[in-house]
Amino acid sequence: MLIAVLLTCVNAFAHDFEVDGIYYNITSDSDLTVAVTYRGDSYNSYNNEYSGQVTIPESVTYNSNTYSVTSIGGSAFSGCSGLTSVTIGNSVTSIGEAAFSGCSGLTSVTIPNSVTSIGYFAFSGCSGLTNITIPNSVTSIGSSAFNGCSCLTNVTIPNSVTSIGSSAFRGCSGLTSVVFNAENCTTMGSSGYSVFGSCTKLTSITIGDKVKNIPDYAFSDCSGLTSVTIGNSVMSIGESVFYNCSSLATIKIPNSVTSIGSSAFKDCSGLTEVTLGNSVKEIGCGAFYGAKRLGKIYSLNPTPPTCADEDVFYNVNKDKCRVYVPVGAGEDYKTTYVWWDFNNIVEKEMSGVESTLTDNDVNVVVENGNIIVNGAEGANIEVYSTNGQCVYNGTDTGIAVNTKGLYIVKVNGKSFKVIL
Repeated sequence: MLIAVLLTCVNAFAHDFEVDGIYYNITSDSDLTVAVTYRGDSYNSYNNEYSGQVTIPESVTYNSNTYSVTSIGGSAFSGCSGLTSVTIGNSVTSIGEAAFSGCSGLTSVTIPNSVTSIGYFAFSGCSGLTNITIPNSVTSIGSSAFNGCSCLTNVTIPNSVTSIGSSAFRGCSGLTSVVFNAENCTTMGSSGYSVFGSCTKLTSITIGDKVKNIPDYAFSDCSGLTSVTIGNSVMSIGESVFYNCSSLATIKIPNSVTSIGSSAFKDCSGLTEVTLGNSVKEIGCGAFYGAKRLGKIYSLNPTPPTCADEDVFYNVNKDKCRVYVPVGAGEDYKTTYVWWDFNNIVEKEMSGVESTLTDNDVNVVVENGNIIVNGAEGANIEVYSTNGQCVYNGTDTGIAVNTKGLYIVKVNGKSFKVIL
């Protein structure tokens, strides 16, 4: 009996066959498919590791049968510290859990457009990986998939992705920018587990124009984050999305957004200015809790957004913070729950505020019928009408334009659209 059990255990760890130094397990005899698996008798056997450059073929022939290589099995290359580069064939559709975890010498991976899923811990601890291209075929990225990839500097999440697991990019301490184009992503991390947690050098996030919602906890705890660009089709900002992003100074919520989730900007202690688009109707519990430096709020909706509780602006100095609202809406704000706590509610012509764009420290706004350029002292400023006529060229940062309409303001090679 004991011998039978031991034989069973040995067979469980055995490989079905090997071709050109790569080991495989047959996953379907009828479909003739195989998965790449580890060398040695078990995944943590280090006496026969993969190393150097590895190319995974689209198909292999064994015993007169040609098999399609459709997956990289769990822990297939786990702990192979001598592995330097991997090229994955176009037949592979899934990268299994911990497939490349701990491959500290891995610097280059080519993932084909056939891959639809990247398993949990798939590239965890690949500290030498400097860049990764996630193809537009991938729909799911597992928890901790790239956890600890400390040399990654930038990541683009393609629009095909619908779910990203907790801590997927946690500990990517070299990551400086993220482009998020996942327009149908509904799951991103979980309560208390930020996808980009401990990415202390992450300074820039761009949310693509086709993204309709930013899921809960997406970018919380990104303490170095200073720049967030949100596309014009985002309809909701989830719970705790930017929680504890303490370096974030300004945020502009586009006109497409209708709701801001609970704790969305909680403990953003460096936040000084917020623009709420004209479609924002609901602000969740404690959304701006702890934004103690908040000095300006531009609320473009003439109907005061509903605040879920009195802690929405907890610890904001309501005696000093100015709330700018559309002309004629002042009284409504002054008599609406939570908004009535602010002592400086100012009516303002908002026709150009929604077109404000930011380029690092430069921003362009409209105040009292004038174009105001902030952060561009001494720079040459040009203002053009829509027919291409230059109506101003100089260094003044306050520009009076007599005719209402759409204007293009050019500063330091960048263009800003304003409406008078």
